[in-house]
Amino acid sequence: MNSPSNTLVSRLLAIPITIYLAIGCVIYCVVRLAELQSVVSFVSVGSALWMEITAWIATIVGVQLLSNNDERFADMLGRLADRGVLGVNTDQLGQLQLWLRRKANRYALIFGILPPIVLLAVYHFVFNVFATSLSTNTRADTISLVIAIALEMVAAFVVGSYLGRVLCYSQFGFYLSQTTLQLNVLPGHPDGAAGLRPIGQYFFRNAFTAMLPVALLSFWCALIALRPEMVALEYRAIYLGLLGFAIGVEIIVFLVPLRYFRNIMVDYKQLNRQQSDQIGRNIVALRERVVRQTDTTELINEATVLAQLNQTYTAYTQMPTWPFDRGILRTFCFANFILILPFVIAITIG
Repeated sequence: MNSPSNTLVSRLLAIPITIYLAIGCVIYCVVRLAELQSVVSFVSVGSALWMEITAWIATIVGVQLLSNNDERFADMLGRLADRGVLGVNTDQLGQLQLWLRRKANRYALIFGILPPIVLLAVYHFVFNVFATSLSTNTRADTISLVIAIALEMVAAFVVGSYLGRVLCYSQFGFYLSQTTLQLNVLPGHPDGAAGLRPIGQYFFRNAFTAMLPVALLSFWCALIALRPEMVALEYRAIYLGLLGFAIGVEIIVFLVPLRYFRNIMVDYKQLNRQQSDQIGRNIVALRERVVRQTDTTELINEATVLAQLNQTYTAYTQMPTWPFDRGILRTFCFANFILILPFVIAITIG
């Protein structure tokens, strides 16, 4: 029989982590507003608090997007195995998933602990630098500041643990290179990526999550451009630098994990170049025979073979060298364009 405490714990664990973060966001805002002790308006609250609020919202959305990351990665492995791209049997697939899940748990623990430690070190540095001004704070201000820092550390742990899992799965190509598992490329596969589209689709989802900081910083850079009085002059360049950094991170999150698979696809295409050239010569010779063919039965047979050779030649020569199709690439480029558009418009108007 479960004790009341165990029942309470099980109920708490059943609540999605995003609800915890949402509650933390509300408490955080209330605490910071109590420090200001002023009427709640955009000007009185200040841009700094609004930036913190939007950052909390982006964090909640990002955690929600990454909440099923383990399931999505396992689904990707299953699809690769079903397609014959990943040469594993059922037992090997289960062992691979279990090994990767354990490794992801270790990454989650390490990267969950690291951000709060860094955050605490930063606050310790700030407190030492501004010790004189902070010493004038009231007891209520100190308590509210401690609560705010504690909530930030909890959020940092949650976000860090999720990012740790993402980092672990992003090394999937490297892990494969250290094993004897066979990765098969399938030229002409209807997914438009030689059968490897599930890989590109998975990492595109991670890149989509990484677009949240880009959207947040683009919005605030645009707002600062329209209302320069919101932020001190020396901080505007910092926000622009963070925007450029966030865009770079987002592109890296999408492309770098795919580098191993791109190398395999490029090598496969180069190795089969001679074969595709031979197929091309056969196509030319067969076309000449079809033109001179008078027997109807032979003409049909040779025309069928010619069509098959044309399909094979097209599959080899037009095989993509990235594990994603044009649809994913267009969506990625369009999303980045939309993200930086507010900032570009604000700069133009300004």
